[in-house]
Amino acid sequence: MISTKAARAVLMGGAMALAPVAASAQYVLTVEQVGANVVATGSGTIDTTDLSDVNSHNLYGSVFSYGSAESLIFTGSTMGGGDYNGLTGANVFTTDLGNLFYATASSGDGVGIATPGRYGTILLLPDGYVSGALLSSASTWDDATIASIGLLDGTYVWTWGSGADAGSFTLDVGAQVPEPASVAVFALGLAGLAAMRRRAAGARAD
Repeated sequence: MISTKAARAVLMGGAMALAPVAASAQYVLTVEQVGANVVATGSGTIDTTDLSDVNSHNLYGSVFSYGSAESLIFTGSTMGGGDYNGLTGANVFTTDLGNLFYATASSGDGVGIATPGRYGTILLLPDGYVSGALLSSASTWDDATIASIGLLDGTYVWTWGSGADAGSFTLDVGAQVPEPASVAVFALGLAGLAAMRRRAAGARAD
C-alpha cells in the first residue's frame, strides 16, 4: 500500500510532467494611467539566441506612430543599442497621430519594440546586452493620457525561438490604477460584502 506522502509525490510529479513548459525568457512592459500621468514599467529577460541583430538605434523614452502602419514604444534611459528581428505577433499598437512623444522622465535599461519597420518587427535592446540578463526600465509622461500619446489599449504579444531558446515580449496597455480614495472605497465595499456573507452564514446555521 502506497503511503500518503508517496502518493502526493507521484501526483506532483505527474502534474509537473503535464504542465506546459514556459518560455525561457519573458519581458513584460505595462503602460498604466496613474492620475494625470502615463507610467510605463518593464522587467524580465530576453533570449537573443534565435534573433538576428540587424541595425542599431540611439533612443530614449518615447512613443511613436507613423501613419497607420508603424508603431514604436521605447522605455528606459539607455541610449544606443541593437535592433533584433525574428519576432512574430502583433503589429500596430498606436493610433494614426504621426508624432514622437518623448517621456518626461526615464530610468533603467533601454528596451523597446517597433512594428513593422524596414526590418520587420524589431526588438530594441541596450548596447552590449548579454542574452538572458535581467532587464528593467521605466518611463513617465507627465500631464498625458494613454490616448494623447497615441497608444491603443490592449495586450500585444510577440514571440520567437523554440525550446530552451524561446522568448516573448508582452506589451500591456491600458491598466487603470485607482486613486487612493478609490482604493479605500473599494476596500470598504469588500469588507461590507464579507460581513453580509458572515451574517447570511450565521442565519443558515440557526
